[in-house]
Amino acid sequence: KQRFVWTSELHRRFEAAVNTLGIDHAKPQAISQLMNFEGAPTRQNIQSHLQKYRGLMQK
Repeated sequence: KQRFVWTSELHRRFEAAVNTLGIDHAKPQAISQLMNFEGAPTRQNIQSHLQKYRGLMQK
């Protein structure tokens, strides 16, 4: 299985969705719906990215 690569455009949409929902209340399914991107990452990809993103934002 190939590793999913977050492009700068996908990450920008991800950040916009997380900021809309609030970083503490963002859930992978809601983020996916707000991103509205064809061939979007899976829920697991978003979940992993969100976990890393929250970790970076807490520092």
